[in-house]
Amino acid sequence: MIPYMASIGWYAAGITGREAVPERGRWNRAYIDAAAGGGMLSVPVRGGAGALRHAGPETLEVDDSRNWRHVHLGAINAAYGRTPYYPHFAPEILATVGDRSLTRLADIAAGIDAAVRRHLHLDALARQIASADAATRSRLAGYAAQYDAEASGDAMRLSVLHYLFRYGPDAIFLIARPLLS
Repeated sequence: MIPYMASIGWYAAGITGREAVPERGRWNRAYIDAAAGGGMLSVPVRGGAGALRHAGPETLEVDDSRNWRHVHLGAINAAYGRTPYYPHFAPEILATVGDRSLTRLADIAAGIDAAVRRHLHLDALARQIASADAATRSRLAGYAAQYDAEASGDAMRLSVLHYLFRYGPDAIFLIARPLLS
């Protein structure tokens, strides 16, 4: 299963074929740019912490008795509304978060993931990078080096949306970093 607004680190692990599990099994949490008004976003699930510990992540039902969707949409807009690629990529992603017909966490996460993969052409680019010759990979690694400061430590916990809204298609270089090393 895909975590809610999965981290850039989760995508980077996945591109190398490693299975990534969110920190302490928190499938319902995402981290956005705290400096711009974000922080941790947590989707309430029916059954609370007990459900997170004992239920399979694909079975988790969101608890819409609280206004979490409105809060998340506002936080995402506050954190990224003025970023360069937000107007291009946000509408589809925000529609998924706000869609009350999606009652399972897995369905919301899958909708966001599908949009991210489509906007970044992630699957096709990952195959191309993996099959590129050494010279091409070296050139790509040089280009990707400008993002090295972003690709370390706690920055890898931030949602992929952080990088998608800031860097647009170039966010692929943060995800593909393990393939270029």
